[in-house]
Amino acid sequence: MRIAAGQVAHFKEARAPIATDDLSVGAWFGSLWLDTTTTPSTIYVCVDAAAAAAVWFDLTRIPAHLGWGMLDLVRFHQLGSAAFLPAEALSTAPILEVTNSFTLSAADNRKTFIAISGALTFALPPAASLRDPWRVIIKRGGATSLTVARAGSDTINRTAADLTIASETTVNIGASSATNYEVL
Repeated sequence: MRIAAGQVAHFKEARAPIATDDLSVGAWFGSLWLDTTTTPSTIYVCVDAAAAAAVWFDLTRIPAHLGWGMLDLVRFHQLGSAAFLPAEALSTAPILEVTNSFTLSAADNRKTFIAISGALTFALPPAASLRDPWRVIIKRGGATSLTVARAGSDTINRTAADLTIASETTVNIGASSATNYEVL
């Protein structure tokens, strides 16, 4: 399905784009393509619409250290660009108050956790098990201490040490590779 947004056409299909999804079908540099066969849906941007040689970049593979800002820039480059994005990309993830230590998972992507009491540890999942980009926001509220623990040999900011979060501090942590998390 072709979706017009200003002069740039966008697409929502049950497949990834291919080289022939080019100028002949209305694609231009900056066109977005939503592949609905993946969960969550995969978003591509056209970086070259040459006839029979179109090049589409998978935006879900943007390194976490670039953050969602890069995706937001592309997403909103034309009025209407966000109209067909998957609900999971547009929804506001919940803010959860936490009173017990626990292990984060892939399902916690984009959630915000506030440690409100006790001495807590949030254990990160193995970075290799996550689909990029994955990130969470963690705040130490009323907790007496809060540690973000690495999984196995994973690193945080390329350091083999767990992260201690100071009182009333918020950190945004994202998986930047299959073995590293970055505090953004």
